[in-house]
Amino acid sequence: MEYLFDLLEIASPSLREWSRKDRRVLLRYARKDKRSTQRQVLLSNPPQISLNKQQKEHLMEKQYYIYIMANERNTTVYTGVTGDLKKRVYEHKGNFVDGFTKRYNVHKLVYYEVSQSVVSAIEREKQIKGRSRAYKNELINQFNPDWRDLYEEL
Repeated sequence: MEYLFDLLEIASPSLREWSRKDRRVLLRYARKDKRSTQRQVLLSNPPQISLNKQQKEHLMEKQYYIYIMANERNTTVYTGVTGDLKKRVYEHKGNFVDGFTKRYNVHKLVYYEVSQSVVSAIEREKQIKGRSRAYKNELINQFNPDWRDLYEEL
C-alpha cells in the first residue's frame, strides 16, 4: 500500500498526461492486486496536486526499493516494493501487518535493489515475482551469498 501513496504523491492532475505505457502499467498493477478496488478508484481519479520547486526536487531524488525477504531456514521468500526500505522491513519484522510475511515468519532481508522510478520498481518487482525460485535464489546468492540479514546494514 505504501507505493500507492508514492504514486499519488507524484500523480499529475490527470492520468492522461502520463505516458500510455505508464498508465497501462499502473492500472494493470492496480487491477491485479487483491485490494484493487480502492487502488482503481484512487488511480482513476487522482487528486489535484500542485508542487512547488522544492517538492519537485524531492520527488526527483526519491528512491524506491525492490526487496526479497526470507524466513530463518531460507525455505520461503517474499518479494516486495517500497519507498522506505528500513521502515518496511521493520514492519515485517514486528509483524505489524497481517499477511504472508507474518503467516510464514518471513523476517530476514536478504536482497534489495534501488530504483529511481516507482513505475520501474513495480515492473521489476513483478518480473522477479514471475520468475522461478531458482532464479530468486541465484539473485540472492550473487548479492548476499551467506543469506545474512541485511537490515542492520541499512
